[in-house]
Amino acid sequence: MPALPEMATAADAEQVAPPHPPGGGDGGARAAANLTANVDMLGNDGLVGAAVALQLARLQRTCTSQSFMFQLGRRSIETLFTIDDDDEDEETAAHATAHGRFDGILSLLSSDDFSSHLDKYIFVQLIGHSIEHKSTAKHIERWAELIDVNTTLGVLMFDDRFAKLNIAIRDASLSTLATATTAAAPVAAAMKVTSHRPELPKLKNVHLESNSATHRQLRTMATEADDNMTHGALVKALEDVPKYQEAWTGFLDRVALRPGRDAGTMAGQVKNVREFLEAEMNALHPSEFAKDDEALALAMSQAVDEAADDYVTRAARLIMRAEQSHKGTDRVLAAALSTEAEQCKLVVKGLQPKTKAAVENHIKSKEH
Repeated sequence: MPALPEMATAADAEQVAPPHPPGGGDGGARAAANLTANVDMLGNDGLVGAAVALQLARLQRTCTSQSFMFQLGRRSIETLFTIDDDDEDEETAAHATAHGRFDGILSLLSSDDFSSHLDKYIFVQLIGHSIEHKSTAKHIERWAELIDVNTTLGVLMFDDRFAKLNIAIRDASLSTLATATTAAAPVAAAMKVTSHRPELPKLKNVHLESNSATHRQLRTMATEADDNMTHGALVKALEDVPKYQEAWTGFLDRVALRPGRDAGTMAGQVKNVREFLEAEMNALHPSEFAKDDEALALAMSQAVDEAADDYVTRAARLIMRAEQSHKGTDRVLAAALSTEAEQCKLVVKGLQPKTKAAVENHIKSKEH
């Protein structure tokens, strides 16, 4: 079995596991405490490395043969929680009921069982890296199909708060490849195989409910690597939305097929796809809805008959939307939304007086 990466051992991980949040008490205070502890954990190199090391050790114990890695990955991805999936259907609802559902990143970070959900995410990502580097072309293609429709992976892979964790997962995966890569070098030199299938996140009708939602999905597509930015991948991503299919066709007629635009090269296709996505995002006037999304987040408050946990969940969604709406605009996000600490203060500020007092007393007790 390959050795664990030097960043941490399983034994080290057990010693540095983050403390559990305090039990009982007001729901809002508990959620605020969870949020603070979990954000701190994601920013701590030691805790992040330890969490990854534990799941890497688990993966090495669970699956000793690469031929079974895809089957393990398929089963594991089915146990992931659901996050910010507006594309509701019976199957999605049943999955969310069985494995957990969160309306946004802050809602996840505020939950009592964040660490167990995080372990599942790390485990699936480690499996994905293994499949992408070691498995057959068929399994790589089927894995790409699975993750294409999984919103949880898409959200956490591109959220800045999980950047340190995602880097640690990648580095741990690469460390296990070193020995195999060295041994396979002579074979790799004699044969070059390209198995990557370009794919982009799909644009669906549910994303057309508002300019803000459409912009967020287009931006998610625009963050993909160049090797996914092909004409074919974009056509596939737009197949459920005729409006954007027509827009792409019109773009090709007006711009992409002009002299100097060689769509027969990868570089030409990448340029075309990126320019199209940027043009469509700008056409939505992001500065306008960014201002509206920011105002909604700044004005949030707990209703008299609203449970504290429900309020925190709603607040998390409003903050996430405000953050995402500002990306790609020249607007500066309001100071009250600019950092995790300020966001927490804003959420607490909007609580009902009794709950707010309980949260503030809890925070003060932690400061002394």
